[in-house]
Amino acid sequence: MMASGAYPVGYRFHPTDLELVAYYLHNRVAMADQFHSSPILDCPDFYGKNAPWLIWDRFRAQSNNMKEEETLYFFTHRKKLNPKAKKFDRKVGSGTWSAQYSKNVVAADNSVVGIKREFRYEGGSDPHQNGAWLMQEYEITSHNDLVLCTLRKNPRKLPPPTCPAPLNHQSHIVSSTNNSIIDCPYDTSHMYFDREVEAFFGLTTDDLNDDDYNCQFSSSEVQAFLACLD
Repeated sequence: MMASGAYPVGYRFHPTDLELVAYYLHNRVAMADQFHSSPILDCPDFYGKNAPWLIWDRFRAQSNNMKEEETLYFFTHRKKLNPKAKKFDRKVGSGTWSAQYSKNVVAADNSVVGIKREFRYEGGSDPHQNGAWLMQEYEITSHNDLVLCTLRKNPRKLPPPTCPAPLNHQSHIVSSTNNSIIDCPYDTSHMYFDREVEAFFGLTTDDLNDDDYNCQFSSSEVQAFLACLD
């Protein structure tokens, strides 16, 4: 996904599994950081503490013409559970990438050039996001660390809308425990953005960012707000 004007109008990056492994990943493994391809981004922390929708918002902002149903592509490195482990750690955010199936990537001469694995985001603290994100991981058979990954939204269960913001951005949520608006990290489990809070309760951004402003609401008001986001 390149910036506007880099490709002709109507161009879409839709490589085959074989092209992703035999050309893009093979060249990246062979040439390391000397090989770059604009449609495939570098995301060293793809497997880490940032949830899929945060990665999506961050990198989609670099792809001006990318549509919601399209796919992001990344080079990244997997991390083992521990130095002696054979398995890789695929935890991400508060959840994990749950394996669905895998298959060999086969060349024209029937030789196996890589492996493709399908994953779905599960086990996170936000039920609206669980199952809503899909990931594919491509590896070269002889190389188990550097991989090429794709990230897209699940068309069968679309995630709730988000708004782009930097990772670790501070925002606000409505707490159903004490009926108040509280600060929270951007990767909180139930994310309700300032613009929605402002519109529903008639508040301003200054109100929300004022530490001395006590935003208290009735239980019915909070429940009505949460219901409108479902």
